[in-house]
Amino acid sequence: MTLNHSISDYTQLLTQLLKKVTADPELKADLVAAQTTFTGGDAIEHSTANSFNEWYLLERSCPILGAPPAVAWAPKNMVKDDIWHCLLDSFFGLFYITSIDDEADIAILECLWSARQVRVNTLPSGLDEGTFIPARVAQSDSESHLLLPSANFIVAPDLLESISHDLRELRGTQPRARLSQLEWHRLFSSQQQALGDSVAQNFDDLLASALDGQEALTVDSVKEMLAEIGVADTLDKIAFDTDLELEPFRLAFSSIEGSDQSSDNSLESDGEGLAEAVAEFLASDSSGALLEDAFDKLETDLELEQGSTGLLSEDSEATGVDEVPGVEMWLRSYLFDSQIAGTEVSSTAGSEIESFLNYCANAADSEHLDPHQLMPSTVLAYMMGSTDLKDLQSKVGHLDDFVMWLANEQDAPLQDIVPLSGTETNSWLQDLIACNSALQSNGVDANSLVDVSCVEPLQTLDDSGLPVAINNFPGDYLGKVLVGDKLMGCWKDGEFAVAAWMPQRLLPAAK
Repeated sequence: MTLNHSISDYTQLLTQLLKKVTADPELKADLVAAQTTFTGGDAIEHSTANSFNEWYLLERSCPILGAPPAVAWAPKNMVKDDIWHCLLDSFFGLFYITSIDDEADIAILECLWSARQVRVNTLPSGLDEGTFIPARVAQSDSESHLLLPSANFIVAPDLLESISHDLRELRGTQPRARLSQLEWHRLFSSQQQALGDSVAQNFDDLLASALDGQEALTVDSVKEMLAEIGVADTLDKIAFDTDLELEPFRLAFSSIEGSDQSSDNSLESDGEGLAEAVAEFLASDSSGALLEDAFDKLETDLELEQGSTGLLSEDSEATGVDEVPGVEMWLRSYLFDSQIAGTEVSSTAGSEIESFLNYCANAADSEHLDPHQLMPSTVLAYMMGSTDLKDLQSKVGHLDDFVMWLANEQDAPLQDIVPLSGTETNSWLQDLIACNSALQSNGVDANSLVDVSCVEPLQTLDDSGLPVAINNFPGDYLGKVLVGDKLMGCWKDGEFAVAAWMPQRLLPAAK
């Protein structure tokens, strides 16, 4: 499948997900309850409706579905790089522009929290390096991401520095913390009052710059227009009455508190109708008629069949976290469960879990491995890849809770080896790593594989079926070797020299 998704594609899918939520009375009530959590009891505003929408559909675990709606309703046979896969793989970040290539129309964004960088080719023109962009990003093509409708563009150096300071303090006191769109909304709300004067002054400076070199308009006259007719009509009036470039004005207006910065900055604005629909529905006490009217208009604008569910099947059922397709969803479900339990997962542990899941997918040659198909041998084989005892303990520390969760919550058949930090499994793994480290120091080539046929004395069989001695196996670990274990090494002078030990517990069961 060719990876090529637009903002319209993502907005269409988010719209259909929200329609499915509001079509169910229980889910509709849950949506309204979630709004109270998101805003702290205040009515939702148009400027934050898209952010709430993405948080509710992609991050917040719905108590009725057992997972966020997008996770619960994901197709069981999801294909890598299709719109569903990319939406579920999207992530929220507090970005700022580090560099802009005007010729290639590409900007590099870096997240203040994770330091992760993304290439984006859908930014409005007129933005400068250092612009602060809280946004959820999703894959656009094989090399680039795009910003989902909740993106904001904030040209306020004081705010950027203040947020950076707060994040540094947060990492110092809560190193396992993980920011979400909900946490960002709360953090930003607390910053707005403190930095209101700075933002207002920044707006004045940007507006004065946009008006430089002409006498038809003044800062005060533009402010009066904004107060009387709003941002969109002010831009239309400037375009009609003057020959001034509009981009500097869009950039200035984007710094006004409460403005819809994603659409005012010339991003594709397919999400605007959806934001209005969410805001109107959650701000009202109606039966949802306003929402249905807004959806009908949005379907027309997006050229969807009236009343259709588009990318969602009518008979689609909530899969719940146990049936979410693809090992990449195991981590996502685990993070949601951890969040509900009040347990934060560190970024280092998350990276280790991702490496482990990639190993599982490669070992099974499938991205759609179900938890019940995960064998203890696969987990132990991954642990065997530790470079030394320190690396092993790091893997155990980062994977222990996750593997326990797979066994206890997802019915993975791992009860015989959990907890990884327990005496039996951990001691066995330490012996394995220490033994193989000692064997590695012998410098023996590993070009042959044999089975252990006898342990006292340690022997294997040659091509004729005759017993052959195995030499150089560390004496401290001879008592751990079992008949049927495999040894890698090479033949030398009629005997077998060992380079690595692979116990039966590491080997997949014969089919």
